[in-house]
Amino acid sequence: MALSMSILASSYNIAAISPQLGIIRQLFRPGPVYMDLLATSVLIGAMVAAVVGGPMADRFGRLRILLFDLLTFILGGVIGALSWNMWALLASRVVVGLGVGLDYVVVFVYASEIFRRGSAPSRMMLIMFFANFGIIIAYFSGFLFDMVGAGLSWRLELASGVVVAAIPIWLRARLPESYAWLQAEHRPVRDVVRRVMEMGRGLFKVYSIPWFLYQIGDQGLAVYMPYLLSSDLHVTFTDGAGYSVIVKAFTIPASFAAIVLVRRLGMLRLQFIGFIARGASLLMLSIFILASLHMDLAFVILLALAFFFGAMGPDKTTVIRPTGWSDTQTRGAFQGISEASGRLGGILGVLAFAVAPDVLPGSGFLLISFTCLAGGVVTVLIGRAKASSLASVDPR
Repeated sequence: MALSMSILASSYNIAAISPQLGIIRQLFRPGPVYMDLLATSVLIGAMVAAVVGGPMADRFGRLRILLFDLLTFILGGVIGALSWNMWALLASRVVVGLGVGLDYVVVFVYASEIFRRGSAPSRMMLIMFFANFGIIIAYFSGFLFDMVGAGLSWRLELASGVVVAAIPIWLRARLPESYAWLQAEHRPVRDVVRRVMEMGRGLFKVYSIPWFLYQIGDQGLAVYMPYLLSSDLHVTFTDGAGYSVIVKAFTIPASFAAIVLVRRLGMLRLQFIGFIARGASLLMLSIFILASLHMDLAFVILLALAFFFGAMGPDKTTVIRPTGWSDTQTRGAFQGISEASGRLGGILGVLAFAVAPDVLPGSGFLLISFTCLAGGVVTVLIGRAKASSLASVDPR
């Protein structure tokens, strides 16, 4: 429960700004460069923290990092809620991003070491299930806060992230340190990094590229979905946040399906199906928009299906697969580098969605449909390479 609530807090804090982007743009009228920075700042912080936090967790322990990252959520939330200017708000999102990056590294590394090998994939998928709830709650709270008044809604939303982050702290305090880490030799950080780099580019291709390709679309949609829905459906920002709750709710049954199917299909096959089906849904959506077919119900259904198939496959597999390869001494660093590649993809996706509507309507959805289809192809190609060259060292 402590790990699940931690991931819920992370995902909530990622998405907390999303329902407020339209409000912030309307209230303060910042320039487009600032809005791009605000949308990507949490991902920039997460990317930096993933690279640094992974080796730190290998050297100093899992629990120390787990407790520290929740404090960054609280600090970032307080600064954000009390922001005295737009640059303070931007800084608060970077601080929150540091906690997100640390959390997604250490939670799954720790989980992979305390769960039995056979049950680890499905139990880690259950932890990832709570990420969906975090984003849904963030959208719903944005919907509620927007009804209070646009002048206060963004401050209330960021302040609520402090409350959400505070809940898991006392749960984490009761967790034991990973026995596997306690038994391992704790090398200096530079030795950990050197050993990870010596693993070779082939290993990073297996785990990092699919995570990168998936996050291009996932983070772009997660950050801009309330704003996109309010624009494409011609509704208010408040209603856009409400529709986002409905669309994102499709990830709940999808997550249950992933937990059931992972043992039957395996993670690679599940990842392939999710990538291809998500890409097909988004491709159809982009065609509808490009053809100027104004069908609001079809728009919502296709977007919901895209979220369903993403949550059923690569949303889970790309995060948990890297923990299964490396040993205890380098597991955090390896997970961190893999996660950083995903955060980089997320930054590119957010920027693409910011620019795409001005280039061609529907082009953002078209772009991420291609990245998803590419993810399916890469999964097949890399899966074959992995089976032939890495099977002896990767139990998954």
